[in-house]
Amino acid sequence: MLLVDLRGLGETTDPAAFNDPKYYNREYRPALLALHLGRPLLGQRVEDVFSVLSFIRQDNRFNALPIEVYANGRAAPVALHAAVLSPQITRLEISDLPSSFHEILTQPTRKDWYSLVLPQVLRYYDLADLAAVIGPQRLHRRDVR
Repeated sequence: MLLVDLRGLGETTDPAAFNDPKYYNREYRPALLALHLGRPLLGQRVEDVFSVLSFIRQDNRFNALPIEVYANGRAAPVALHAAVLSPQITRLEISDLPSSFHEILTQPTRKDWYSLVLPQVLRYYDLADLAAVIGPQRLHRRDVR
């Protein structure tokens, strides 16, 4: 079992003192910086998942084992994207997932949305589309908002 802190989560969380609470987001500073650089935080976190998958592929002890990913909250949309892009993930269990990117767009004052922003994403897909691609054999939801 590997426990992974994606960038900006867990031990790498940005100090609260750097994120003014008036912005309704504990990740305001890194999320906005990422958007200004054209590299949304959600996408960077998917890259983190791929780095872990690459590490696993390099170790012969893990190569034959199924890869199960458990993610909740801000990591759940990251895991959805990673599972769509990597069939190496054999099972995905998620919880506390926003119902859609549309929900994020229509409720901009909800807390902690900034790290989930992907510019223009709704032109192409929403979270339900990712779930459909993964399919019920691989995707298991513990709860949905």
